[in-house]
Amino acid sequence: MAGVPSSLMRLRALLPFGVGVAVGAAGATALLLTAAPQLGVADAVAAPTVAAPPAAATPAAAAARPGLPPDAPTAGPLVLALQDALKLRSPTGTAHVQVLAHGQNAWLARLDMAPGAKVPEHADATEEYLFVLAGQGTVWIDGHASKTRPGTTIYMPAGARVRYENGGEALLALQVFAGPAPASKYAGWKPWTP
Repeated sequence: MAGVPSSLMRLRALLPFGVGVAVGAAGATALLLTAAPQLGVADAVAAPTVAAPPAAATPAAAAARPGLPPDAPTAGPLVLALQDALKLRSPTGTAHVQVLAHGQNAWLARLDMAPGAKVPEHADATEEYLFVLAGQGTVWIDGHASKTRPGTTIYMPAGARVRYENGGEALLALQVFAGPAPASKYAGWKPWTP
């Protein structure tokens, strides 16, 4: 399609039904989430990428939005261009998240991990989902190991003991917490500009 970068066309081919890629008039890209499985790239290209201006942060609002720095906006756009998403870098520099959506009932991010990076064993209070777009690795859920590769969906029940070891190439995944509280693990990560 004219005006759609080939990298976005490849990304669209990897995304599950209900997820689309939009290109705005100025060339800004955004991920669009929809319940319409018939959404195609042509529909996404025509979708607007207009964003509401973020509201000022308050201490109470920041505390209610774990995973975001205290000065992060407390309200934001309903449609967010990917390049405008908050980017956070792990203290070790081996992982990055881009916060795509942060609501009262869910949290969505793009997750990037360096080759060989590891997530230590932990348990989250809510369900977590990963959809692997690129890279390979191994996830352990309550002691059971499973290999992951592009196209793998990982479901981690609330309270499950999980850990992850990335393979020899970078991981790219969509990460969802069904309840935003576990995103507080990213509170110590620093804003990052690639």
